[in-house]
Amino acid sequence: MNFAAARDAISRILASPLADLTESGHLSSFPEVRPREWHLPNDSELLWTHGLPPARDDGLLGVAAEFQTTIDPEEAIDTTRLFRLATFGTGRLAAAVDGSGVFCLPKYTEVHPQLRHLHPEGIKPSLANFTIAAFVDCAWRWHWLLPVLARVETQLGEEEIAWFTTNREAFARGEAQPTQVERERDTYLDLCRSLVAAFQERDSAITPGSLWAETILDNR
Repeated sequence: MNFAAARDAISRILASPLADLTESGHLSSFPEVRPREWHLPNDSELLWTHGLPPARDDGLLGVAAEFQTTIDPEEAIDTTRLFRLATFGTGRLAAAVDGSGVFCLPKYTEVHPQLRHLHPEGIKPSLANFTIAAFVDCAWRWHWLLPVLARVETQLGEEEIAWFTTNREAFARGEAQPTQVERERDTYLDLCRSLVAAFQERDSAITPGSLWAETILDNR
């Protein structure tokens, strides 16, 4: 496994200005309403400067712009009103009017009885980013990072299958250990952890167990 190429690609994506990642806005989806028609913090102007990524056509889980078209907030967390910006899988991403951040609102709040001990109060909204600027930044970088990680994951899977095919009988007898496979998986995990750390440098909301941290680590 050549992790050096993946690291180089990740470094370029993390270092690139948003204008390059959006091809100066040619790839972007923008709100239909005009700036300032939504009562949001000043950094919301980045939504009209860089927009958000469009829906993917490769089956990978990225942020997809889905801006509400009205000028009044359409989402809420208790008494906090939010403007819907995008989707992320089955969740909706929305920015709080009070400036408290961008949140992921789950489509489903009920939990299977066998998993209720993990979420005793059901699935709750989770903080994605403290600021809209950080959210725009993370969304675009994830848009390009995702296929890089997916290629590594695919190659790892292929190499694991090849290893077990070659060593099936010896492994069944306990005479072979998948040390190379395990080392490469550990290397990939370290790569994902370094990516989480890079996102944390952009926004302190990205803590262990938070939306972006879980998304990056679950991709492995």
